[in-house]
Amino acid sequence: AEIPDDIVNHVYADEQEGLWMALNSNGIARSDAISPISVYGEQTGLEGIVYDIERHQGILHAATGSGLYELDRISNEVSERQASNRTTFQRVDDLPMAWGGVSTAYGLFVATDGGVYLKQEGEVSQISEENTYTIHLSEHVEDRLYAGVDDGVNLLVRENGTWRTEEIEEVSKEVRSIRESGKGEVWISTVDGYVKQIRFEEE
Repeated sequence: AEIPDDIVNHVYADEQEGLWMALNSNGIARSDAISPISVYGEQTGLEGIVYDIERHQGILHAATGSGLYELDRISNEVSERQASNRTTFQRVDDLPMAWGGVSTAYGLFVATDGGVYLKQEGEVSQISEENTYTIHLSEHVEDRLYAGVDDGVNLLVRENGTWRTEEIEEVSKEVRSIRESGKGEVWISTVDGYVKQIRFEEE
Protein backbone atom coordinates (compact mmCIF):
# COMPACT_ATOMS: atom_id res chain seq x y z
CA ALA A 1 0.00 0.00 0.00
CA GLU A 2 1.05 3.58 -0.57
CA ILE A 3 1.55 6.24 2.08
CA PRO A 4 -1.57 8.45 1.86
CA ASP A 5 0.42 11.71 1.89
CA ASP A 6 3.38 13.17 0.01
CA ILE A 7 4.63 15.00 3.12
CA VAL A 8 5.66 13.27 6.36
CA ASN A 9 6.44 15.57 9.30
CA HIS A 10 8.03 13.04 11.65
CA VAL A 11 9.02 9.36 11.73
CA TYR A 12 9.14 7.09 14.79
CA ALA A 13 10.25 3.43 14.95
CA ASP A 14 8.60 1.21 17.57
CA GLU A 15 9.90 -1.91 19.32
CA GLN A 16 8.03 -4.18 16.90
CA GLU A 17 10.03 -2.74 13.99
CA GLY A 18 7.04 -0.78 12.79
CA LEU A 19 7.43 2.69 11.34
CA TRP A 20 5.01 5.40 12.51
CA MET A 21 4.68 8.45 10.23
CA ALA A 22 3.18 11.82 11.19
CA LEU A 23 1.25 12.90 8.11
CA ASN A 24 0.91 16.50 6.99
CA SER A 25 -2.68 15.88 5.84
CA ASN A 26 -3.92 14.98 9.35
CA GLY A 27 -3.35 11.58 10.89
CA ILE A 28 -0.72 8.91 11.38
CA ALA A 29 0.33 6.01 9.15
CA ARG A 30 2.07 2.85 10.36
CA SER A 31 3.91 0.32 8.23
CA ASP A 32 5.99 -2.79 8.78
CA ALA A 33 7.51 -5.48 6.63
CA ILE A 34 4.68 -8.01 6.88
CA SER A 35 1.46 -6.00 6.85
CA PRO A 36 -0.15 -3.19 4.86
CA ILE A 37 -0.01 0.42 6.00
CA SER A 38 -2.48 1.34 8.75
CA VAL A 39 -3.77 4.91 8.87
CA TYR A 40 -4.98 6.66 12.05
CA GLY A 41 -7.00 9.85 11.73
CA GLU A 42 -10.31 11.40 12.71
CA GLN A 43 -12.02 8.01 12.54
CA THR A 44 -9.82 6.88 15.45
CA GLY A 45 -10.17 10.12 17.44
CA LEU A 46 -6.97 11.76 16.18
CA GLU A 47 -7.52 15.31 14.91
CA GLY A 48 -5.27 17.94 13.34
CA ILE A 49 -2.00 17.88 11.41
CA VAL A 50 0.44 15.60 13.25
CA TYR A 51 3.81 17.25 13.92
CA ASP A 52 5.49 14.75 16.21
CA ILE A 53 5.13 11.26 17.68
CA GLU A 54 6.63 10.28 21.04
CA ARG A 55 6.28 7.19 23.23
CA HIS A 56 6.19 7.79 26.99
CA GLN A 57 5.86 5.00 29.56
CA GLY A 58 4.77 2.66 26.78
CA ILE A 59 2.00 4.98 25.56
CA LEU A 60 2.14 6.47 22.07
CA HIS A 61 1.54 10.26 22.01
CA ALA A 62 0.85 12.47 19.00
CA ALA A 63 1.44 16.23 18.96
CA THR A 64 -1.03 17.82 16.54
CA GLY A 65 -2.52 21.11 15.49
CA SER A 66 -5.47 20.29 17.74
CA GLY A 67 -3.45 19.43 20.86
CA LEU A 68 -1.86 16.35 22.40
CA TYR A 69 -3.37 12.90 21.90
CA GLU A 70 -2.52 9.53 23.43
CA LEU A 71 -3.33 5.99 22.42
CA ASP A 72 -5.78 4.85 25.08
CA ARG A 73 -4.52 2.25 27.56
CA ILE A 74 -6.91 -0.47 26.38
CA SER A 75 -5.72 -0.05 22.80
CA ASN A 76 -2.10 -0.13 23.95
CA GLU A 77 -2.68 -3.64 25.23
CA VAL A 78 -3.62 -4.68 21.69
CA SER A 79 -0.75 -5.68 19.42
CA GLU A 80 0.33 -2.79 17.20
CA ARG A 81 0.21 -5.20 14.26
CA GLN A 82 -3.57 -5.41 14.50
CA ALA A 83 -6.01 -3.33 12.51
CA SER A 84 -6.31 0.40 13.15
CA ASN A 85 -10.07 0.15 13.71
CA ARG A 86 -9.28 -1.43 17.10
CA THR A 87 -7.24 1.62 18.08
CA THR A 88 -8.52 4.91 19.49
CA PHE A 89 -6.80 8.12 20.50
CA GLN A 90 -7.85 10.35 23.38
CA ARG A 91 -7.09 14.05 23.69
CA VAL A 92 -4.99 14.93 26.74
CA ASP A 93 -6.79 17.62 28.76
CA ASP A 94 -7.31 20.79 26.71
CA LEU A 95 -3.72 21.40 25.70
CA PRO A 96 -3.36 23.90 22.84
CA MET A 97 -1.71 23.24 19.49
CA ALA A 98 1.22 20.91 20.18
CA TRP A 99 4.48 20.89 18.22
CA GLY A 100 6.34 18.05 19.90
CA GLY A 101 7.31 16.25 23.07
CA VAL A 102 10.17 14.57 24.86
CA SER A 103 9.94 11.66 27.31
CA THR A 104 11.97 12.00 30.51
CA ALA A 105 12.17 10.39 33.94
CA TYR A 106 10.07 13.30 35.24
CA GLY A 107 7.28 12.88 32.69
CA LEU A 108 6.42 13.90 29.15
CA PHE A 109 7.34 17.50 28.33
CA VAL A 110 5.18 18.96 25.54
CA ALA A 111 5.98 22.03 23.42
CA THR A 112 2.80 23.96 22.53
CA ASP A 113 1.79 27.38 21.31
CA GLY A 114 0.71 28.06 24.89
CA GLY A 115 4.05 27.13 26.45
CA VAL A 116 5.62 23.97 27.85
CA TYR A 117 3.48 21.44 29.70
CA LEU A 118 4.52 18.46 31.80
CA LYS A 119 2.37 15.31 31.76
CA GLN A 120 3.22 13.26 34.84
CA GLU A 121 1.31 10.31 36.28
CA GLY A 122 -1.82 11.32 34.39
CA GLU A 123 -1.67 14.94 35.61
CA VAL A 124 -0.75 17.90 33.41
CA SER A 125 0.92 21.08 34.68
CA GLN A 126 2.14 24.17 32.85
CA ILE A 127 5.87 24.95 33.09
CA SER A 128 6.06 28.05 30.87
CA GLU A 129 3.68 30.26 28.92
CA GLU A 130 5.75 31.27 25.87
CA ASN A 131 4.95 29.72 22.48
CA THR A 132 7.38 26.79 22.17
CA TYR A 133 8.18 24.90 18.95
CA THR A 134 10.65 22.30 20.13
CA ILE A 135 12.07 20.91 23.35
CA HIS A 136 15.30 18.99 23.89
CA LEU A 137 16.48 17.07 26.95
CA SER A 138 20.17 17.66 27.65
CA GLU A 139 22.24 14.51 27.45
CA HIS A 140 25.18 16.15 29.23
CA VAL A 141 23.71 18.29 32.01
CA GLU A 142 21.32 16.73 34.52
CA ASP A 143 17.84 18.27 34.99
CA ARG A 144 18.16 20.60 32.02
CA LEU A 145 15.99 21.06 28.93
CA TYR A 146 16.23 23.53 26.05
CA ALA A 147 13.08 25.07 24.58
CA GLY A 148 12.96 26.72 21.15
CA VAL A 149 10.63 29.74 21.17
CA ASP A 150 9.59 32.63 18.89
CA ASP A 151 12.79 34.61 19.33
CA GLY A 152 15.40 32.37 20.89
CA VAL A 153 16.02 29.56 23.34
CA ASN A 154 14.82 29.16 26.90
CA LEU A 155 16.44 27.00 29.52
CA LEU A 156 14.30 24.81 31.78
CA VAL A 157 16.07 23.84 34.99
CA ARG A 158 14.82 21.77 37.92
CA GLU A 159 15.55 23.27 41.34
CA ASN A 160 14.17 22.12 44.69
CA GLY A 161 11.58 19.94 42.98
CA THR A 162 10.20 22.65 40.67
CA TRP A 163 11.04 23.82 37.16
CA ARG A 164 12.13 27.39 36.40
CA THR A 165 12.57 29.05 33.00
CA GLU A 166 15.20 31.52 31.86
CA GLU A 167 16.12 32.99 28.49
CA ILE A 168 19.61 32.02 27.38
CA GLU A 169 19.81 32.91 23.70
CA GLU A 170 18.00 35.57 21.69
CA VAL A 171 17.65 35.39 17.91
CA SER A 172 15.29 37.13 15.53
CA LYS A 173 13.61 33.99 14.22
CA GLU A 174 11.60 31.04 15.48
CA VAL A 175 13.86 28.27 16.80
CA ARG A 176 12.55 25.00 15.37
CA SER A 177 15.31 22.50 16.21
CA ILE A 178 17.84 22.02 19.03
CA ARG A 179 20.58 19.37 19.11
CA GLU A 180 23.64 18.52 21.19
CA SER A 181 26.93 17.18 19.88
CA GLY A 182 28.80 14.35 21.54
CA LYS A 183 30.93 16.99 23.28
CA GLY A 184 27.88 18.73 24.73
CA GLU A 185 27.84 21.62 22.24
CA VAL A 186 24.31 22.96 21.71
CA TRP A 187 23.22 23.88 18.18
CA ILE A 188 19.98 25.54 17.10
CA SER A 189 18.29 26.07 13.74
CA THR A 190 15.56 28.54 12.90
CA VAL A 191 12.54 28.45 10.64
CA ASP A 192 14.51 30.10 7.81
CA GLY A 193 17.50 27.73 8.02
CA TYR A 194 19.80 29.84 10.22
CA VAL A 195 22.16 27.65 12.30
CA LYS A 196 24.02 28.78 15.41
CA GLN A 197 25.97 27.29 18.30
CA ILE A 198 25.00 28.36 21.81
CA ARG A 199 27.94 29.04 24.06
CA PHE A 200 27.76 28.89 27.84
CA GLU A 201 29.98 30.30 30.51
CA GLU A 202 31.96 27.59 32.27
CA GLU A 203 29.76 25.94 34.88
